[in-house]
Amino acid sequence: FFRPHYIMRKEQCLFSGAPVHPGHGKRYVPTLVQSTRPVLIFANAKSRKLYLKKKNPRVIRWTVTYRRLNKKMPNVDQI
Repeated sequence: FFRPHYIMRKEQCLFSGAPVHPGHGKRYVPTLVQSTRPVLIFANAKSRKLYLKKKNPRVIRWTVTYRRLNKKMPNVDQI
């Protein structure tokens, strides 16, 4: 299956909502808990650590979820 070189499949960070480009980010596979998602994708180690500490992304000021809820972005597609 041929895929043109100009199409990048960006994934989204589970915690922060930031885009994760191919070859970047951290992947986490939970082994102790049965999960509906086999691989969790994070933009960086900071997001992964906060997720594992069970922090709420709605109260962390730099996450996309916080910025959407508190109307800090003029439009949703800015990040």
